[in-house]
Amino acid sequence: MKKLLHGKVCVITGVRGDIGSSVAELFASEGAKVIGTYNKNREKALATVGKAEKQGLSIDIIKVDVSRENDVKRFFERLDRLDVLVNAAGHSDKRVWFSKPEQIKYKDWIEVLSIDLVGLFSCCREAQR
Repeated sequence: MKKLLHGKVCVITGVRGDIGSSVAELFASEGAKVIGTYNKNREKALATVGKAEKQGLSIDIIKVDVSRENDVKRFFERLDRLDVLVNAAGHSDKRVWFSKPEQIKYKDWIEVLSIDLVGLFSCCREAQR
């Protein structure tokens, strides 16, 4: 039986996180060529790759800072093909998400917006070109 994503090229941003790694594994199990991105924690991204390999699956990982427009552009320019994009990269700093607004530092809030909003926009824009 042909798998749902057989032959599709799928990019999953934030593959080091719980959501990104789960989506990457699921898509790989459905026959996709999965390219996962990470920024700060290569070890967690490699753990996702290792877990997939134990199941006979393959996930490629590439370091991309989605908050930086040029990083995103360079990444998407290197792709020969793209069928599916899943924006799972996100900011998970407890200093921001579990603080009162008046306790959040401006630079921390800008980092959240840069990853969660600007990164998502940049990836979608580059993916459709």
